[in-house]
Order: sequence, then structure tokens, then C-alpha cells
Amino acid sequence: IRLGAGGVMLPNHSPLMVAEYYGTLATIYGDRFDLGLGRAPGTDPVTASALRRGSGQLDDFSVDVAQLVQYFQPSPVDDFGLAGAEAAAFGLSPNLASIRNRILAIPGEGTEVPLWMLGSSLGGAQVAAALGLPYSFASHFAPQYLRNAVATYRANFNAEAPTAQVDRPVFM
Repeated sequence: IRLGAGGVMLPNHSPLMVAEYYGTLATIYGDRFDLGLGRAPGTDPVTASALRRGSGQLDDFSVDVAQLVQYFQPSPVDDFGLAGAEAAAFGLSPNLASIRNRILAIPGEGTEVPLWMLGSSLGGAQVAAALGLPYSFASHFAPQYLRNAVATYRANFNAEAPTAQVDRPVFM
């Protein structure tokens, strides 16, 4: 049985916090956990700003997704052959030169939680395609956009994106 979150509106949350929360779930449930990311704030701009402590704008969404993917990646291995979190568990200091300027999500690091892009518009389809992520379309919100969204996603899918998690379009 797969488990997952069907609606983390990333503009309302710090990518580090999301990585730690869902990294915890992935640590408990292993590779059975998926994370669905939405780019809409899901509320008015004032509330979105209060939730994120930022502007509430969607301009930085792709940057936030890239950060989130990075937090889920394994740390570089240190001189003992251990990654950052593993080294800390053994009371060792990881090779600081190998992880300089890198913030670690613990738990989260190394869990490589699969991401799904959520959307109900052509914009969501374009973001999912550009980032090389699976795409789940909310046809119950906007059934009139379903055909165009799937066509846009499939036509523009980029398996070479640094954030790509699948090698071909995966649509739900």
C-alpha cells in the first residue's frame, strides 16, 4: 500500500520544513511514501504571506521544488564512507569540505521521497513537464482543461531536468 500527501501547497511552506516532515514519514514507511506538491497558495495572498512569512508569490516555485529535491538527496560521503546523518549518528563529524554551504534535512536526507506535481491548469502541466515530475491533474476542479493539460504535459516533458524523477511522462 502506498501512502502519500495529496496536497502540500509548497508556497505556504519552507522546502526545508517539508523535507523534514515528509522525510520523517519516509523514514517510518520507507519507499511507500509519495509527496504531492501544489503550486497554488490555496488561500488569499495575506494568509499565504502569513503562512510562509514571505510574499505569497508563486515566482519561486521551481526554485523551491529544486531545494526540496536537494534536501531529499543523500549527503556527500565523508572520509569514513558515511553521509552526514550517518556520520552524526556515530558521533563523527562529516567532511565539512564535502558538504560546505549545504543545509541538511534530518530526517529527510537520503529518503529520496517521490514527488508528484499537482495541478488543475495548463500552468501546473507546464511546471510538471519542465521539472520532469509525475503529474496528477485535479479534473474534479477543472474538467474542461484535462485534455489540454495532459497534451501539454506530455509534449513538453523534460526527463533531463535536474529535478526529474521519472524518465517519461507519468500522468494521473
